[in-house]
Amino acid sequence: MLAVTEAIKKWRQYLIGHYFQIITDQKSLKSLLTQAVHTPEQQKWAIKFLGYHFDILYRPGSQNLVADTLSRPEPQPSILLHISSPVPLFLQPWQQYFKTTGQELVHKLLQKDNGQDLFTFRNGLLYFKERLFVPDFADFRLQLLREFHCTPVAGHSGLKPTVCRLAAVFYWPNLYSDTRKFIRECPTCQHNKYMPTKKFGLLQPLKTANRVWEDISMDFITHLPKSLGHSTIWVVCDRLTKFAHFIALPAHFTAPQLARRFMVEIFKIHGFPKSIVSDRDPLFVSSFWRELFRAQGTTLAFSSAYHPQSDGQSEVLNRCLEAYLRCFVSDHPHAWYQYLHLAYIYIYIYTLKKCVRL
Repeated sequence: MLAVTEAIKKWRQYLIGHYFQIITDQKSLKSLLTQAVHTPEQQKWAIKFLGYHFDILYRPGSQNLVADTLSRPEPQPSILLHISSPVPLFLQPWQQYFKTTGQELVHKLLQKDNGQDLFTFRNGLLYFKERLFVPDFADFRLQLLREFHCTPVAGHSGLKPTVCRLAAVFYWPNLYSDTRKFIRECPTCQHNKYMPTKKFGLLQPLKTANRVWEDISMDFITHLPKSLGHSTIWVVCDRLTKFAHFIALPAHFTAPQLARRFMVEIFKIHGFPKSIVSDRDPLFVSSFWRELFRAQGTTLAFSSAYHPQSDGQSEVLNRCLEAYLRCFVSDHPHAWYQYLHLAYIYIYIYTLKKCVRL
């Protein structure tokens, strides 16, 4: 039926006002014009044939060779014509260096004791234990430090995450000390970050979480510059894996609206938790919020007033998120929402994942 209507629609300018025949190997279509119209679907299709004068003829498939030849072409074998892969631009100057000035360095390193086991030279590049050796020439090392620390994906992270990412692919002597010096002299970090101090006094830690997303913590980052209608970030963090969800919220919202976002963003992925650690925000202590989680068997643990150390994990996560956003939107504070999704990569994959050694 669809083929008939599409064919008439395509050749309408030639068929209108003329008699024509439709030849098909579908026998049921032969009685299309003579059968009674009973259902709305049949009426819908019949309307499309108004104004045309035609007959539908049946022809067995063995005799309908022309249509079969056009509608069933022989399958063509797949041919792989081209394979492309990204090649970093900074590798070309390295290869040129090792061909000219760096030949003496390559020969010296390969002739050292165990040099053949540690160093290999292939494709115009020098490798140390399957990691690219970065020579101390021009701005090769400085270029890598900027890429692995100052870009939005790197997020101006600290010393250990930056070193971990660099050391996974590259090597050069004093890599750790060079990275530490670069981060200490980074103007963006000096302008937007601050040194954390040790906590005072003895704190009673929360019970250790045993299963993923059974014990979570949550907090708000409020009074942000309005960005695409959002001025609040709701931080929901799993206390075991340290994985977090950053949910942008408008300036004004109620407990039912917050519960609805919880169902959409958290419950549909992880289910209801067994316990929630939070501060005493009016929304968290409201009757609606308490009754909702009481019915689900979730325990609500509230921190003491004016004592944010009770939920230190959320506070540290908030501080990392704020520092990340501050590094990239300090000049354009109303654009923080555009970087919020990249914070997942920086805080979890590059920072927390390295710290907890997952």
